[in-house]
Amino acid sequence: MKDISFRFSKSFSRLQNKIFYNYGFFDEPIVEIYDDYIIFKGNAVRSVPLFFIVLPDKIILTDRINKNYKVSLNNDFLDELRHFKYTLGNDTIWNNVFQLLPGQVLKVWKSGEYELFTDYVFRNENKVKKTPKELIEILYKIFESFFNRIESDKKILIPLSGGFDSRIIAFMIKEFGFENRAFAFCYGQKNAEEVNVSKNVAKRLGLDWYFIEYNEQFINDIIFSDLFNKYIDFYKAFGVTPHIQDLFSLVWLKDNGLLNSGDVVIPGHSGDFLAGSRLVYTKNINSLSSLKKAILGYHVQIFRIKKDVKIHLENRIDEIHKNFDMGYSDIFEIFDWQERQSKYIANSVRNYEFFDLNWFLPLWEKSLFDFFSSLDNSQRFHEKLYRESLNLLFTKYDIDIKTSDTGTSKSRETLKKFVSPEMIIFAKRIEAILKNKGNKHNLYGIFDFGKIENSENRYIEIVGHITELLINSLRREE
Repeated sequence: MKDISFRFSKSFSRLQNKIFYNYGFFDEPIVEIYDDYIIFKGNAVRSVPLFFIVLPDKIILTDRINKNYKVSLNNDFLDELRHFKYTLGNDTIWNNVFQLLPGQVLKVWKSGEYELFTDYVFRNENKVKKTPKELIEILYKIFESFFNRIESDKKILIPLSGGFDSRIIAFMIKEFGFENRAFAFCYGQKNAEEVNVSKNVAKRLGLDWYFIEYNEQFINDIIFSDLFNKYIDFYKAFGVTPHIQDLFSLVWLKDNGLLNSGDVVIPGHSGDFLAGSRLVYTKNINSLSSLKKAILGYHVQIFRIKKDVKIHLENRIDEIHKNFDMGYSDIFEIFDWQERQSKYIANSVRNYEFFDLNWFLPLWEKSLFDFFSSLDNSQRFHEKLYRESLNLLFTKYDIDIKTSDTGTSKSRETLKKFVSPEMIIFAKRIEAILKNKGNKHNLYGIFDFGKIENSENRYIEIVGHITELLINSLRREE
């Protein structure tokens, strides 16, 4: 018999009550206790990380790892953290500590035995065609449910880029008459196309709009501040590299008196992913070997990958391929969903919690997830149905503003016949950097550090620096 204990943070309890049950992420409780076993259940996006610690005499279920658990660091997985900004699969940077994947369930018997199984997966075998009307109806229901429940004294904050994902949020704010309780903010380089689009969208929707310029001095002043040390201490509990992209803008908003405890931030994560933005990277994948190379090319941002890390990555892909009897394009997306989307992108909401803010991820809401999971790929390629549907909505307020198209050129289509999938993906990412200097969606382009190649290297350097700060801080606690 093992002791099974639950240790959840105050933040977790608040979020469970105010966000998940009210706004649609969880259809069932996270913990279910039966006579002989306990069920520990995550949601479809892992919007809150859930961990289980397996010790000789006990199993601990928690949402944060701290020094009181006396767990040791695993050097192999620290290397993995340096490569990906997170660890793959159920493994974490700590020995004997494991994480639930999105859609995964942990069943723990009172004897101490346990098993993991998946009860929900992105991409349904039965893919069908759907209409813009169906998607629009779901979007309205999601936001109607949210606006019926938000507390009357709380402001709504919209990180508004030039893209479609954040624009649909701003549209719904206007559509439901909440523009006087909301404001939009944008950050990056002041002359960027995305900034101008964001400003124009906010103006046409009657939203107050704030711009935060990112430059090296502004970034450095924050990184070398006491606040940033507290931020690193806060993030140690999650075992991932902090997602710093909007952190600096939140600091500016706080310093300018625009953030209040309990206000709600609504980011646009990750409508483009659900809608099919990754399919363009899967066109030439025709074998398990080419699938592995394509995933490697897309997800590893450094030129040299350690042998052990590469082996673990390939094993993780084999595991997904074995567990889900689906096509290679589906496996590519499932990997992205269970790894980068859930552990890094969705996990960026920790930034809001650091400032004692609430958050809502409408484009990860379960009904929308279900809709795209079963949508035929012909309507997801280049986000076809998604863009058609949103353009129909955006014309109402004249916000169907076009941005630069970074789509595949004919010359690159010809090139694809002669180079490997991972090199195509790497080239596409570099091209996006070069074409979209200043594009807020491009992480490198939000920093104005001179020439674009310097901006790219500087951003990678900053992320690497922050990862090492996190690791060094954890080591001091061992």
